[in-house]
Amino acid sequence: MHESLRQIEILSQIINGKVCSKADLAEEYNVEEITINRDMKVLRNMGIQIFSKNNRVVLTAEPSSEILSRLAAEYISLKLNSEMHLNKLKILNKHLQRKTLPWLTMLSKAVAEHKVITIKYQRLYDNQIETYNLCPIQLINNDFNWLLQARKVDDDLIRTFYVNRIIEIHPKEKSFQPIHIDEKEEDVHQIVLRFHPNVEQQVLGKIWFDDFEAEKDKDGFIVIKTNQPITNKLASWCISWWDMIEILAPEELVEHASSMISEFKKKNT
Repeated sequence: MHESLRQIEILSQIINGKVCSKADLAEEYNVEEITINRDMKVLRNMGIQIFSKNNRVVLTAEPSSEILSRLAAEYISLKLNSEMHLNKLKILNKHLQRKTLPWLTMLSKAVAEHKVITIKYQRLYDNQIETYNLCPIQLINNDFNWLLQARKVDDDLIRTFYVNRIIEIHPKEKSFQPIHIDEKEEDVHQIVLRFHPNVEQQVLGKIWFDDFEAEKDKDGFIVIKTNQPITNKLASWCISWWDMIEILAPEELVEHASSMISEFKKKNT
């Protein structure tokens, strides 16, 4: 294992509340205790106050958000062989603060090593907290959200979870077979949606598009522009906003949503 990966994982575990000694960490990573001492010294040289006190590895001061963001960017790049830029972590860091590093570290590790995780998650549609045992497939970043694609241990359906709505993460030793997602090419349309000012915060917190632009018009309405294929998921999401949304473009999306409503009425009236 790359030394930097081990050092960041050690720091992440301590931030996440793990109670352990240097000997415990040495056994976990199959190294000598002197190596753990060296790892802690490297972290201290970065300005992180990590020490061993009363046979327990502890932090005596909160690491700065800048240091944690840089370490998260380094870990993801090394662990997943992806180029993640520091500025893409800043928005997530505003939501998670000190949890940004451990959350992304543990999720990246679980994705790369095909390990099961248990999470407590605040659902989008009713804000209830649910516990899920997941097989993490991939961690996705766009300019506004970090998303985890995973399937439940006892289910084949691939689901998407917002990282900033995760309450707790508990890594497991259980492994699973790698899961591949087939990407199909679909026709992409320019989507333009206009939302009532009363739902501004809800809209910006629930957008799942890979990329989009958001601005206010002269009347204070939120206009969202994105390029997406027209799918049942997109149409259903639009319908869920009831009279708080107006689909400005394209007409195909209006027709698709209208068709879904019509078919629903036929079966349920």
